[in-house]
Amino acid sequence: MSHEETLGQSFGKFFNSVNQAVKKVSEAFQEEMAASNSLLCIKEGVLDFHYIESDIAGLHKQLKRDGHKVLGSHVLLNDRTNSLVIKVYTRQGKENFVNTVTTPVKLAVNIPPDIAQELKQKGHVEFNVKPDVDF
Repeated sequence: MSHEETLGQSFGKFFNSVNQAVKKVSEAFQEEMAASNSLLCIKEGVLDFHYIESDIAGLHKQLKRDGHKVLGSHVLLNDRTNSLVIKVYTRQGKENFVNTVTTPVKLAVNIPPDIAQELKQKGHVEFNVKPDVDF
């Protein structure tokens, strides 16, 4: 007796394969970032705000070298969880990816006054970075 898959089952398998591929690319990116420890803005848990933009530019450059088109980045500095999260959105071929770098933050220095005020009021600060901005 032969087993024929329905269209829904075939699509489900395809969708799971694509999700696994996206997850593996994102995990590889995170592992590479952790291994290289290339973020200038974080040293021993201290975030130097002056270096965030240059780190994001470096992430964009690295992803472009890997064949991705960088769509933009989203940065979240969270005082409640003591963390910095950088999400870089990219496209490779017809697939979109979110590459995430998360690092703990014990102390932040060189924070602009408006950002420090928002962090104090809301407990977190979020901002976007366009890929074509020359840092």
